[in-house]
Amino acid sequence: MAKTSNACIDPDTGKPYRMCRKCGDSTPPHPMKHCTTYRRPVKQKPGQIAETDASTVPGPVSPQSEPLALDQDNAGIPTEAAVDQTSETHTDDQGTSVAPDGVICVPGSEGIPDSLIDPALRGPSSDNATSDNNSTPFQVTGVDTPTSPGTPSSEPLALFTPSLSSTPTSSLATFSPNSTPSRSRRKRPTKADPCYGEVVGVYRGNRVLTIRRTRQSTEEKLRAKRVKQGQADGPDLGVNIPKVFYDRTRSLVTQMHDLSEITGSWLHFSAQHPTASQPFIHYTSKRLRTEGGELLDNLHQANHELYQSLMTARRASDKLAEVEADAEAKVAEATAAKEAAEKTATELRAMLVAAGLPVP
Repeated sequence: MAKTSNACIDPDTGKPYRMCRKCGDSTPPHPMKHCTTYRRPVKQKPGQIAETDASTVPGPVSPQSEPLALDQDNAGIPTEAAVDQTSETHTDDQGTSVAPDGVICVPGSEGIPDSLIDPALRGPSSDNATSDNNSTPFQVTGVDTPTSPGTPSSEPLALFTPSLSSTPTSSLATFSPNSTPSRSRRKRPTKADPCYGEVVGVYRGNRVLTIRRTRQSTEEKLRAKRVKQGQADGPDLGVNIPKVFYDRTRSLVTQMHDLSEITGSWLHFSAQHPTASQPFIHYTSKRLRTEGGELLDNLHQANHELYQSLMTARRASDKLAEVEADAEAKVAEATAAKEAAEKTATELRAMLVAAGLPVP
């Protein structure tokens, strides 16, 4: 091929244009835009779809279909079928036909030797090609490509569209919204059916105030868990009381603070757990701290005395329980010693009787 410079000036318009360097010396010099062998793809706007030629009807691949030309700079983009079959192939020194640059031959093209067909594009043999149209996974649709002014008319492109006619229906995955397992709805306590029970110890003045629980109590959950595991019903000795008390109290105090800030209510809260070694925890709302005065101080003192007496009573009870446990242990030890002495005396009497000696 000739490798001369392709920069030329049009004497009529004075604008530069490019000469074709794809053709050999046997072809007269001509501008690249008028070359019948090499064509540039027509750029389209994003989302633009080429109009379909009404004269062509989608159908199975015909063995007489035109070869598909691809641009070398934009590999994989079909441009158009070649107009002249004789100008597409060249002959090397050995006499073997060679396809020009930028052209890929499609199986079934007329006038194209099998040696020029890309092995990746080769399909089944010609005997099997005409067996059944339903087994063809692609269909060909003719599309006219717009050409620039001054270029000869082009043949319609052969666009391949996948066809699902050969795909079995059973292989397609189906989804049904009803197949998703539905979660059971959580129970809602009502006045007729307080499913989670009632909170005990709530009063409005001197009257008992009934408040239904919205969730199952932790004690009931632990009891159900122990029953399910086959354990004895009773207090859970593995609970870290100080940690649980602090975590739950922190959450409760936060909610009470929000409640007092939103409603502007007088709110006081105090709590203490039996194994505590520090003073009790208490919370007083901002309004009650401002308007409480000496009565609030008396309330704090009363709470302190109450919890102190309870802690003292518990310690005394624990101490008394320890003393009682020690006394019971000593009594059990003395009883065991007495039983051992009586057993030894009985054995000695039996030995004396067996020896014929007098028994005292």
